[in-house]
Amino acid sequence: MELFIEVDNRRVLSALQGYGKKLERPHELMRLIAGRMLAAVEDNFEEQGRPRWADLHPDTIAGRKKAGYWPGKILQRTGALKNSIAQYWDDKQAMVGANLVYARIQQLGGQTKPHTIKPKNKKALAFAGKVLKSVKHPGSNIPAHPFLNLTDADLNYLGQDVADWLKTIP
Repeated sequence: MELFIEVDNRRVLSALQGYGKKLERPHELMRLIAGRMLAAVEDNFEEQGRPRWADLHPDTIAGRKKAGYWPGKILQRTGALKNSIAQYWDDKQAMVGANLVYARIQQLGGQTKPHTIKPKNKKALAFAGKVLKSVKHPGSNIPAHPFLNLTDADLNYLGQDVADWLKTIP
């Protein structure tokens, strides 16, 4: 004797078709993800890194004090980098990024190239107790300050956003 269990799967198939249709154009989901990533990056700037960024070099702090930008936050001398953060999304992707030339070295760290420093508004520079027409700078070692970073908590929120979005599918 054979035993069979028959299940009416029409509701399951209908739900799967609903998921399929919604996933064909997940524009709204990508918008939610981009927004969550942007909020995480803003939190990174507010908290000066998550985990906390390396402190600024004492010479950088001294220069900022002289220019009136200290005390302040590590990557926010003028706010240009933070204000350059933009989000983008479409049906296939969600992105957050910055388009400033120095964004990459701040994110990843690295060595700047040697360069010559010349006066902008005067005929000479006062440097290390000397007056000079120019100074050869050997370059600087910039520690990484990963502002485009998602924490485990951010990823959990993203997962919850996706789960909530999926629940809206009829």
